[in-house]
Amino acid sequence: EGDNTSDFLMEDWNSTTEAWVPVKQEISTYENDLLVSFLRKKAPSGTLVDERRWFYNYDETGNETEKTLQSWNENTATWENLSRKRTTYTDEGNISIQLVQRFQDGSWNNTRRRGWTWEPGDLQPSITIAQRWSDTDQDWVSLSRRTYDNTPGGLWSGITTEVWDANTNTWVNEIRQGIT
Repeated sequence: EGDNTSDFLMEDWNSTTEAWVPVKQEISTYENDLLVSFLRKKAPSGTLVDERRWFYNYDETGNETEKTLQSWNENTATWENLSRKRTTYTDEGNISIQLVQRFQDGSWNNTRRRGWTWEPGDLQPSITIAQRWSDTDQDWVSLSRRTYDNTPGGLWSGITTEVWDANTNTWVNEIRQGIT
């Protein structure tokens, strides 16, 4: 187990000045072998400047519980929140809900979420549902649902995708895939 940092630097060769010129730099920081931050710098004019950074949080078993994205505002010389993804898990450690929020007007606002349903012993989920937040209704609106057929060993043998029809309040078949 370790705490470390990795640094990736991409450079272009400038044949006029006969020098390497930075294009992009990515710095990853790890604590206890888990990625806790990722910083991306770009060099639009040959000088590296901050662009975006991500922060990661984990539960006690190492499952990612939150990923926050920030953007550098060069006018105010500050990092600004853009979005975050929050993930919750079942008692068995399977993903239960992934919630995506956007930062606007000083607060986090729901945008979309995906929910997973698991059958005991299966290696893959049996159902996933995608939803978006409706500011008008102040509630989640279903978009699509995937139902997964599983083999006795818990692997997928087929996927049926349906879309939500808000006019009839029913799921409508869209696509079906077989897996052997």
